[in-house]
Amino acid sequence: MAVVQRSADLLIIGGGVSGLTAAIAALRAAPELSLLILEKEEKAARKLPATGNGRCNISHRPLLSENFFTADRDSFERLLTALGKDRDMQLFRQLGLLLRKDEAGRYYPYAEEASAVHKALTEAAVKSGARLLLTSPVAWLVKDKKRDCFLCCLENGAEFSAAQVIFAPGSPAAPKLGGSFSGERLLEDLGLICLPFFPALSPLILEKSLFCRKASGARFKGRGRILDRDGSAVAETEGEFLITDYGISGIAAMDLAACLSDLGLYEGRDDEYLLPQPLQLELDFFPELEARELARFFSEKWQRLSSERCLTEDHSSVSFFLESLSPEEESRQGADSTQARPEALLNGLLHSRIIAGLKAVSALEDFDRQPEKKARSLAWKLKAFTLSLKGCMGFERAQVARGGLSLKEIRDDFSCKKIPGLYVCGEALDVCGQSGGYNLAFAFMSGSKAGEAAAHGFHVSDSQATPSLK
Repeated sequence: MAVVQRSADLLIIGGGVSGLTAAIAALRAAPELSLLILEKEEKAARKLPATGNGRCNISHRPLLSENFFTADRDSFERLLTALGKDRDMQLFRQLGLLLRKDEAGRYYPYAEEASAVHKALTEAAVKSGARLLLTSPVAWLVKDKKRDCFLCCLENGAEFSAAQVIFAPGSPAAPKLGGSFSGERLLEDLGLICLPFFPALSPLILEKSLFCRKASGARFKGRGRILDRDGSAVAETEGEFLITDYGISGIAAMDLAACLSDLGLYEGRDDEYLLPQPLQLELDFFPELEARELARFFSEKWQRLSSERCLTEDHSSVSFFLESLSPEEESRQGADSTQARPEALLNGLLHSRIIAGLKAVSALEDFDRQPEKKARSLAWKLKAFTLSLKGCMGFERAQVARGGLSLKEIRDDFSCKKIPGLYVCGEALDVCGQSGGYNLAFAFMSGSKAGEAAAHGFHVSDSQATPSLK
C-alpha cells in the first residue's frame, strides 16, 4: 500500500514531555505554523505517568546547577540562566495545573496523580493545533542544503519534509517505556558530537554479602558516600535507601549511581554496568549525630538495659519461692533476660532486618567487657559501614541516562550551531538531574524554550513554503 507523503513547517521528533511542551510553546508563539510530532510509541509521553511513583514529581526548587550532571558545566550554567527561574511554573499554570511543594523542595500536582499531568499536557498539544503521529519511528533525518529543508523518513517508508526540526527523542533509559538509542544514532548521522549514554538514577550493585541478604527489604534514611581507592569521597548524598539482595536502591542510592559513569563504567552482562574495580560504599545510618554523641547514647542505654536485666534476675529468684510461673510469664521473663544483648541497643533505632544483617556479619560485639570502648566502636561502625560497590543496574532499571548531545553543539536557545533550523531539547542533551523533579523540570523548560525559539525564528511566506518530497 502506498504511503501518503506529508509536509510541515515544523517537525518535532519525539512525543515525550519536552517534545509536547515544544509543540505547545511553538504554536502559542506562532499559531499559523503547520506542526507535526512524530512519536515512535503507541502513546505519547509514556514515561510521565510512571514518575514520582505515580505522583509525578514535576519540578524542584531551588533549581541549581549543582543538582545536574553534565560534561560541560559552563555551557549548562548559561543554559539555566537563559531558561529563567519560573519558565516551568508559568507553563504549569497555563496547563491549568496547581502544584504543592513538600519540605524537601519537590513539587507535585495538587492531586498527586501523574495521569492528570499527562492528560493536561497531551490535550494541550492537540488543542494547540499540533498533529500527533504515533507508532512512527524515524529511520533517518538529513538536512537538504539545496532546498534549505529537512528530509525525514520513517521505518515504514513514509517521508516528510520540514523547514525546521525540534529533536526530542529522549534517551535509552527505561526501554519498556520507550527509551532507545535511536536519538544517538540520528544525531551522529547528522555529524554532531554525541557523548556515550550511561544509565543514571539506577540501583547500585554490591558484591554479594550476608548483610544484604539478611537486611533485604529494609529502608533507612541516612548518608551514603562512594570512596575512591585512596579513601577520598567521589560522591556523597543523603536521603532514603532501600537494601536489596543484590545491592541498594532508593532515591539516595540512585543519585550516587549518576556519578559512576565518570569512573570508567562499562557494560556487563544481564543489564549491568560495572566499575573497572570495586569501590567502597560507605553508609552512615545516623547522619544527624556525631560519632561521640552516638557512642555516649549507646553507653547510657547499655547501662540502663544492664540495670533492668539485673532487676529482672532478682525478681525471678524470688518467684522461685513463691509459685511456679505461667508459660506467658516464662516467655516474658526469657525475653527480659536477653534485653542486654548488643542488638538490643539498636531496637527502635534501625529496622529489625538491618539489625539482623549487622549481627550476621559480626558487627555487633558483646558489651559485657569494656562497654564504653565497645560503644565507641559500634558508633563508628554505624557511621561508616562499608560495602563493596560493583556498579549499577543498566537502562532497564534506570530512570534517566547520562550522555547525549554535547552542550557545545547548541546555543542558549537550544538551536544547533552547525545545522541551522535544528533545535535539540530534553533527554537527548548531555544533561542529567538528580532525583527529585530536576529532570522533568529541565524537560519542560528546555522544550518550552526550543519551541519558542523555533517559532520566533520562523518567517514563512508564500514564496518560502515548505517544499514537498512529491
